[in-house]
Amino acid sequence: MREYWDVYDAKGNKIAGKRSVRGKHDLGFNEYHLVVYVWIIDDNNRIVISKRQKGRSFEDSWECTGGCALSGDT
Repeated sequence: MREYWDVYDAKGNKIAGKRSVRGKHDLGFNEYHLVVYVWIIDDNNRIVISKRQKGRSFEDSWECTGGCALSGDT
């Protein structure tokens, strides 16, 4: 199943009728897609992060939670 991203201009405005296919790298100049990161802070003011699984790109690297918003996400 293909995943699609909505495409935005440099000011964050959604470009009507324009979508990008995940993994195709088909965004043009000054076209962007929405990426979301979540920083979780515990009761002791520590930032909670995770370590990437072995076998994935950048394995054993620390990361925050996040990902790309799919087309139509609000």
